[in-house]
Amino acid sequence: MSLPALTVSEAVGYATVLGKDNTFDDVQTIGSWPALLDIKKVSQINIYTGSTTVIGIDITYYLQNGKTQTASHGKTTGNNISFDAGDLKATTSFVGFYGSRDQDGDKPVLRNIGFLIYDKATGVISAPIGAVPALPDSVVKNATGFASLGVIVGFSGTTSAN
Repeated sequence: MSLPALTVSEAVGYATVLGKDNTFDDVQTIGSWPALLDIKKVSQINIYTGSTTVIGIDITYYLQNGKTQTASHGKTTGNNISFDAGDLKATTSFVGFYGSRDQDGDKPVLRNIGFLIYDKATGVISAPIGAVPALPDSVVKNATGFASLGVIVGFSGTTSAN
């Protein structure tokens, strides 16, 4: 079974008032898309959180040339949780993501995110706990969930602070 590839978009939330300076597109800057796709695999994702929101993300990419490159977006302080899909020889891959965001139509804030990890050798899909495990009721009442399946090949989006 093969899963379609995808790009995670708006993965850290966005602030429309801040302009192009806070946008990122790793698929283009690291993966050389659309001319090439130099990204072979996302190996690790580190999420940084405040008390009720995701504030930053680090993504480590394995490239076609065998090297790794890490991209950081947003703030890389605060609480940290890592999601790991192993090196190039590992049989695991990121195959989906899930989470919640608030319902502000103009400037939604990413409240939580987690990733699905598939192990090709065993056929097991695991879903480690999300990055912000215990949101207060006041935040949960105004949140909406999201999920997507497909091999994650890169990230793009907008952050509220770079």
